[in-house]
Amino acid sequence: MADVLTAGFSLREGLNFARVMLPKMHQTIADIQHRLAQGIQFAEAMRPFVSVDCFYQIKIAEENGELISVLTNLGNFWLLGRLQI
Repeated sequence: MADVLTAGFSLREGLNFARVMLPKMHQTIADIQHRLAQGIQFAEAMRPFVSVDCFYQIKIAEENGELISVLTNLGNFWLLGRLQI
């Protein structure tokens, strides 16, 4: 997600792109989009799908204009964890 936001996509466009590129995550992304459409902030929309630590990192980043940076770091951390398996 950080990559598409960095490329200039809006959050809405990025989520639409993710639904296409990540078919196994289609329903989860649709749920997030539905929550956003109801006016819920991004971090709150993500809350049911991420750990408590990730939620608070996203929430603080969203409030401080650092969302792309934090999403990049979380993505890198997730990837490192996957590579260790």
